Amino acid sequence: MKNSNKIKLISTIVFVPLLIIGSFIVLHFIDRSNNMTKVHTEVQEWGKFAGINIKIKTEEANDYSTSISTPTTSNDYINEYIKSWLDEQEREFFAQLKGFSGNFHEDMMAHLNIQLDIDEINEHIYNLIFTTYTYLGGANGENKTKVFTVDLESDQIFELVDIINLQDEKKLKTFKKIVSKIVADDETLIATVDIESLENFLLQHEQLEWSLHKNVFRLYFNEYAIAPGSEGVIKLDIPLEKLTKLVNINIVEQFELSVIEDQIEQERQQAKAKEKQKKEEQEKQTKEKNKAKKKPNKNKDVKSDGKYVALTFDDGPSGTVTPEILHILQEFDVVATFFMLGSQVDYYPDLAAEVAEQGHEIANHTQNHVDLTTVKQSVAQQEIVSSREKIEKATGQTPRFIRPPYGAYNDTTLNIISKNDESIVLWSVDPRDWKNRNPKEISRNVIQAVKPGSIVLLHDIHQTTAEALPKILEELQKDGYTFVTVSQLIDLEDMATMKVIRGH
Repeated sequence: MKNSNKIKLISTIVFVPLLIIGSFIVLHFIDRSNNMTKVHTEVQEWGKFAGINIKIKTEEANDYSTSISTPTTSNDYINEYIKSWLDEQEREFFAQLKGFSGNFHEDMMAHLNIQLDIDEINEHIYNLIFTTYTYLGGANGENKTKVFTVDLESDQIFELVDIINLQDEKKLKTFKKIVSKIVADDETLIATVDIESLENFLLQHEQLEWSLHKNVFRLYFNEYAIAPGSEGVIKLDIPLEKLTKLVNINIVEQFELSVIEDQIEQERQQAKAKEKQKKEEQEKQTKEKNKAKKKPNKNKDVKSDGKYVALTFDDGPSGTVTPEILHILQEFDVVATFFMLGSQVDYYPDLAAEVAEQGHEIANHTQNHVDLTTVKQSVAQQEIVSSREKIEKATGQTPRFIRPPYGAYNDTTLNIISKNDESIVLWSVDPRDWKNRNPKEISRNVIQAVKPGSIVLLHDIHQTTAEALPKILEELQKDGYTFVTVSQLIDLEDMATMKVIRGH
């Protein structure tokens, strides 16, 4: 009994102090735990920013603080997508904080700060630019940039491949070249950026952070990615005009990127001018070559006692009939004069040039074949001048003669052509090939009506005229006629049976 009491006394003496100490320890940790989880939360909401609300949530505890900006747009999908990313950043921070909690004391706290900047591209497309600062002890925190380029109208979050398809090896190579050149031309960047790291990073284009603006395409490289950490986040701006051949043309329209649109138009005009210059040089070379060639009847002496006739063809060039007529004239070693419409030269400039290259004379038949006596003076002048300019541009010949449609002219017509030292030329033989589509009758009408000095009216737009032409040429050559151009015939003016009406 005494032993039992003695044991109880000893147990009491030992247990009570242990109980007191244990309680103190438990209470201490409970108090510490309560202090660790005691959080002050503050939520601020900004007014509407061009269709986007921004909520800033801040928390403060003994060993950490957070400040996170969350956008709320009119699009639920975009909201959920970005919210999911923000939640992941917050979970990652607290997971790391748990592992580093022993490093903090009253004078040192961990921080997570996610701030949002908004750049408006147009009324429905925005760059949402998140800057994240994380501090978990040590000398410095970490800065990172994350960008979401969103279209609130089409529920779209753009990826880089939507803007520039860097999966295309050719485009990736060009893109790398452009970026490297920009870095090389910047004294500050070339002194800090590691080019090899930059090129390697560009190869991992799926991981690139970027934003598209009105004038530039911006790349973001987080700390230590391509430069020492002391340089922070590197922002590299690429002028949009350097990317015109890489950027998706649909994006240009969707983003309303006038800089690229202007540049594309400028490049288009430059290409057009270059092509025009190339064509003009080729035409010049062709003409120079053709000068060395024998041209039908061009170099024949025209004698006053000869039998000469001028064939003329109106209303062309025609894509089907004119080539056939050219072939026939070449076979018979014959030249002619083609009174061309400006509207047809518009359609067949190369064919008009070929007519001239084969040694034939080119003349003016107005732009649209209107009766010049029935229109205002300004319209008549435009009909004549416009056609002449197009003929000259296509063929290299400046027309000396004009044949007014239907042979209709008046004093106004004469005043217009006199200003350009031109002359009106009509005809003396009309087989009415435009009305009579019988090849035999057309050829018979010409052969029977021709006299020395005749100007024959034909049309190189009717197949039946082409079919009648060989017979005309064959019979008249047998009869001793030589075919000349209108210019050659006018040099023998006393032989022309149809008087030439001079504008001056």
